[in-house]
Amino acid sequence: MDTADSLERAQMVGTVGVMMAEMARKISTAAAVWRVLGEEMGKEVPVFAALGTTGHEGAAYTRMVVVRGVDAKQETVWLSSHCGAQKVEHLRLHPTAEVVIWLPEQRMQIRLRSNWRVIDGAVTARMPGLKGVRMRAWDQHSAATRLMFFHPTPMRPLDAKGLRALKQRMEMAGDVQMQTMPPMEFALLVGTVERMDVLRVAGSIHERWIHAKGQRGWKSERVTP
Repeated sequence: MDTADSLERAQMVGTVGVMMAEMARKISTAAAVWRVLGEEMGKEVPVFAALGTTGHEGAAYTRMVVVRGVDAKQETVWLSSHCGAQKVEHLRLHPTAEVVIWLPEQRMQIRLRSNWRVIDGAVTARMPGLKGVRMRAWDQHSAATRLMFFHPTPMRPLDAKGLRALKQRMEMAGDVQMQTMPPMEFALLVGTVERMDVLRVAGSIHERWIHAKGQRGWKSERVTP
């Protein structure tokens, strides 16, 4: 091997080393992962995720959701839903569930195992201290998204009777842009993250870290991809 080839190979090794170091900085600690999530939530593009739940019969269910917010200080992630949706029923029965976020620009998969809490109108009626949290979440939704929470209970047959009920609810909603209070059906889903499984793929370089929360804080470990 001549000198030019040796230099070129050394440069390639150095480049790979820099990439691996940068990758490690982004995912090697729980705090770093929270920063990545915070940066993504600050962009105009919505962050989509897959939420997996367990039904009452023990079967697995998965659906796409929009991540509405993350809170690094509280170590929480939150979604929103109609309180009659199947996922809300599942989370009430089995509150431990996982949400999987894929960040295409980062080429990063983030799995967040969380303990979920459902905060709907009935909950805030019993616990007024949670009204502000739910209200702030409602305020962040667009008028078009708010309109969906005035629909009848999801997964009901949409026959002639169902269509009449839908029309009646829409008429009751009125001008949703003027709605200042969320309907009882609006549910805030707050997940307290207990475990992060983060995989980043960059060409032939894959890196995976597990961050588990214990009594003394987060414990991080690099594992094979």
